[in-house]
Amino acid sequence: MNQEDYVFDSNEQYSERNRLAALQEVHDPITKQILTLFELGPGKTCAEIGAGEGSVARHLVDLVAPEGKVIGLDINTRLLEALPYPSLEIRRGDVTQDALEPCTYDLIHGRLVLLHVNNIHTALSNLKQALKPGGILFIEEPDFRTAFPAAAESETELSMSIARVNQAVLSMYSSMGIDPALGSKLPSMLLEHGFKNMGFSTELPLAPGGSPIAKMMGMSIQHLRSRLIAIGEVSESDINSYVAASRDPQAWATYYATTSVYGNRS
Repeated sequence: MNQEDYVFDSNEQYSERNRLAALQEVHDPITKQILTLFELGPGKTCAEIGAGEGSVARHLVDLVAPEGKVIGLDINTRLLEALPYPSLEIRRGDVTQDALEPCTYDLIHGRLVLLHVNNIHTALSNLKQALKPGGILFIEEPDFRTAFPAAAESETELSMSIARVNQAVLSMYSSMGIDPALGSKLPSMLLEHGFKNMGFSTELPLAPGGSPIAKMMGMSIQHLRSRLIAIGEVSESDINSYVAASRDPQAWATYYATTSVYGNRS
């Protein structure tokens, strides 16, 4: 993944921190719950790819410190560099080009990262070789096809605006050579790469405006405004309606499904 290909890289730092804080509020509870399955403890070595603002990396440090170590990898480390954690090493890198050390890690986790990668199989191969035999790869990715308005009347002007924005998101990723349905394909991808003892879960949120996921998606769509309009499927009015609905507790919608998949390197 080149830095210029990441759709949120140009987001102003304050806005991006707020967007990631909302994303963490949505996803961290599920991520942390699944991490309890892996018996991580002091002395383990972990990597967090696409570490973002660092909430999961910090949590991993809490699990493996003081003897263990966590690597936080991101193409842009602007929100990570001030983290005062002696067991956390921050690296700037790309999972498709900058392979981690071979046979080193007990666990590698990434969330909403491979979505932004053009060559996912190269990324998965790089991550697999970095795991110790028996080490765990834990990946969480979205399927944007599940997003749709959930108003009582489906043909309202607002519902149609939301549906057009959702379709434009699919078109945007597809035009970049990125699969917007990646999350649903993760299990078969990990099987193809030889991972064993796999487990998975899927979350499909139905939520009102003002909820954490609605606020996070409103911020994301606001940032992507120019990209989405350039596709030709939505108008400024559609974007404005979507953003307003993301704050309105009377406006319900189903958002993207997130699939969490994990497996052991054989």
